[in-house]
Amino acid sequence: MLTKVQCQPWISVEIVALNVGSTDWCYTARGGCAKKVGPEEGSSSDTKHCNKDNGERTERYKVEAIAHDNTGCINLLMWDREAKKLCGKPAKEVKKEKVRPHTEKI
Repeated sequence: MLTKVQCQPWISVEIVALNVGSTDWCYTARGGCAKKVGPEEGSSSDTKHCNKDNGERTERYKVEAIAHDNTGCINLLMWDREAKKLCGKPAKEVKKEKVRPHTEKI
């Protein structure tokens, strides 16, 4: 007799670079909703994904990471929760800082 077992596979990789520009690493969303909102307060997309006002606007991470293991490289997209763990700060705080681009190859 066969039994179904659900599991989540894990693959161990090393992040070798973050592929980010000056403005494409984050987006604006409402506090309780992860959906992107329009550039202006009160724009039509502010509540189009959620049927309620979800608090103040805030920045959320959307970071492209380049990772590799012993089989090759892969591009991964890290969203707010994962990128915040890696960075140790919310995107809103990082956006306030003056960040210089890193030009050296790792």
